[in-house]
Amino acid sequence: MAKLTQKEAKKRAKSVGGELIGKYDGCNTKTEFKCPQCNETFFRRLDDVVRKNLIYCRNCGKKRRTNLMITQEEAEKRAKDVGCELIGKYKGKDTKTEFKCPKCNQIFIRAPHSVCNAKLIYCRTCGKHKKNTLKRLAGATSRTITLSNWGKGPTRSSKHVK
Repeated sequence: MAKLTQKEAKKRAKSVGGELIGKYDGCNTKTEFKCPQCNETFFRRLDDVVRKNLIYCRNCGKKRRTNLMITQEEAEKRAKDVGCELIGKYKGKDTKTEFKCPKCNQIFIRAPHSVCNAKLIYCRTCGKHKKNTLKRLAGATSRTITLSNWGKGPTRSSKHVK
């Protein structure tokens, strides 16, 4: 792809709400931009501004991300929607907190994003039991037993489905 001209680069930045004020030297070079909120200048690659929508300076961007964080009640609702109960205080999607296992009522600690994505809604004990049961079931159906190897267990001639 050909290198963009200064005019084309300004047009692309403007299309997402950014303002290019420095000289554009290519997609991998940081260029000067103007923050639409506080009018402070900052340097960033054009690609980051256009594709990742990073049109704000560090301070304004950080404030915007903080305002997007969900409340304790919303976090409890999301955990309940996947069948789990949030016990601890919600401090962000990556900060570990306490949950209650829906099977055995044991309290366990996990990051909220892993629970709310319905990946890890059980404690270690119940999660391992579920995993071992699935492995056992998969192993039982993967072998083809013929009369010649009946009772001998798996041999090199047995077919295994993976």
